[in-house]
Amino acid sequence: MIGLVEDVRLQTRAYHPEPYVYVPYWQNPLAVDARLCVRVHGDPAAMLSSLVREVHRVDPDVPIAEIITLPLQLNGAFQPLRLSATFVSYVAGLAVLLSAMGVYGTLAFAVSRRTKEIGIRMALGAKAREIRAMIVWEEISLILVAILAGLLLATVGQRLVRHLLLGAAPGDMFFYAAAALLVLLTGLFACWIPARRAARVEPMVALRED
Repeated sequence: MIGLVEDVRLQTRAYHPEPYVYVPYWQNPLAVDARLCVRVHGDPAAMLSSLVREVHRVDPDVPIAEIITLPLQLNGAFQPLRLSATFVSYVAGLAVLLSAMGVYGTLAFAVSRRTKEIGIRMALGAKAREIRAMIVWEEISLILVAILAGLLLATVGQRLVRHLLLGAAPGDMFFYAAAALLVLLTGLFACWIPARRAARVEPMVALRED
């Protein structure tokens, strides 16, 4: 009797399903060992010794090379993936932090260079709140363009490397949005503080700036 079973990943989810033929154990000349999965009620770890006693009671000559619970075996199989994911997460977090610091430093420097321009505008009658709004809007518009470009590149890059990633899904855009929000808030902070400081400078003092 021949039956078909669904595709399965033999080792881990990282492996693609491959064609296999299931045959009775005693008809497989390559079989050198056997594994038995037992479902128990209660804590599996507490039942290990009882299972060993039951096996030895049936046949004391049956060798038992390893006895382990399924959760522990799965943890061992996925441990390298968890370590890699943790490392990548830390690197990604560091990249976002460095990006935020770079955005803050660049925008703060750019606004500080406009002190003389701000003094001229204030001398011509511009109000402090108008100066702040102008600077913040101009700089934030640049950040928004950069964020949109970054999200587009991230989406394209995810599709290109999806076959190298385990569990990559459209839901990952949540993390992209969180990173974009962090950069946006950092840019807003970087614009607001220097703009507020520059708007408080007296016009004549600002005009004397080199």
